[in-house]
Amino acid sequence: MSGRPYRLVTILVMTVLAIAACSLSKKVPKPTPTPVPSATPTPTPKPPLAAAQLATLVALPSDLPRGWSSAPEVTQTSGNDALATCLGMANGADRFASQSVGNVISSSDGFQVRSFAASYRKTDDARAMAKAIVGSQATACVNQQTVALMTAGAKPTPVNSNVVMAPPPIGSTKSLKAIGTGSASFPGAGSAAVTFFYAFFYAGSTEVEVTVVGLQRTVLPDNVRAALLASIGKRLESLA
Repeated sequence: MSGRPYRLVTILVMTVLAIAACSLSKKVPKPTPTPVPSATPTPTPKPPLAAAQLATLVALPSDLPRGWSSAPEVTQTSGNDALATCLGMANGADRFASQSVGNVISSSDGFQVRSFAASYRKTDDARAMAKAIVGSQATACVNQQTVALMTAGAKPTPVNSNVVMAPPPIGSTKSLKAIGTGSASFPGAGSAAVTFFYAFFYAGSTEVEVTVVGLQRTVLPDNVRAALLASIGKRLESLA
């Protein structure tokens, strides 16, 4: 009989320990697995626009009021090569994958609209041009281009040009990166002065340049100019 109490105590202790162990096992939380972040897919860059697409980005007669006429450009191919060289950018035809020169669109009251669109092989080259066109050198380079337009490849003639480059107005289409406004004339021939307006668009690897010349020293009305720029910007942003 003397060993029975010890056995009861032993059984009791073991039971208590088992209950305690079970209780502890219930209180210890299971480790929460660390979530593995999903890999962010790298966006695939769009290929450079083809010539047929670029042809829809230059200025079109439908961008301007009724009555404007359209004729093939014969006096220049783009003007972009000289501008890129002046700005210190990469030059050479191989920097473009494709390009398109728009027709000259003219009004009866002396306005001419010229345009040029190109897709760069390297998006970084387009971005560099977009940055440079509003830099400190841009005004000098665009005036150099203005002189080239005034002389149209003829024997170099002195030209006074005062075009000033600036960022676009607030509220402009997002692809419009810079505008230039001013006039140019031959010395001593004030009546021959003409007005110039430039617009430079960039989106992705694509560039569009628009030049408006006022042959009668007049400036294109604001509503006509705004409609022209909005139309080109909308088309560019839908493709690039």
